[in-house]
Amino acid sequence: MKEELNRYKRARIVEEASRLFYERGFTGTTLDAIAERLEVTKPFIYQFFDGKHAILAAVVDREITRVIELLDAAQARAGSVAGQLYYFVDTWVRENIEFRMIAVIFWQEHHHFSAETQRETSRLQKVLNRRLTALIERGIASGEFDVDNPRLAAYALTGLAQWIPRWYRSEGEFAADEVADYFARQALRIVGAPPPAAAAAS
Repeated sequence: MKEELNRYKRARIVEEASRLFYERGFTGTTLDAIAERLEVTKPFIYQFFDGKHAILAAVVDREITRVIELLDAAQARAGSVAGQLYYFVDTWVRENIEFRMIAVIFWQEHHHFSAETQRETSRLQKVLNRRLTALIERGIASGEFDVDNPRLAAYALTGLAQWIPRWYRSEGEFAADEVADYFARQALRIVGAPPPAAAAAS
């Protein structure tokens, strides 16, 4: 019970710090501001994090881990490999739109990452690329995908959705459903998949 409560407290710190990083930037956000937003004291925050860089590291870790979990969930689905890839990209785009604040922080504040955070970020990105490459290789083996270099295709796919949070606006001309479907279809074209509609339905 205590461990669960501590996880909740840690998550709340990361959540509120994320909002402040988004609103004010990393440099413009102080631990005092985070504590004030949470209505706690700075010593409370120090129970869970050594400082602001450690909180930023937690934000970054959560962002990449979330994408890896989405990919794992997609691969656990029954059906074709093309259908799994469509589902992954469609879900990832929707998550990027819903939680675009976190994605923007990730790309805007990377120059503030500590050396340790950079190493961990690199490690997690390699995990994501390896798992996505493996998915593409399965699609090639099953005859669903036609692509010469699955690793390069994986890099292309991971870059596909990452800029969406920078330009997407809920009041803009494109609905989230339209954007998610469009990018998922483009992902299938990248790997030379069968017609997207058939893949998405399988």
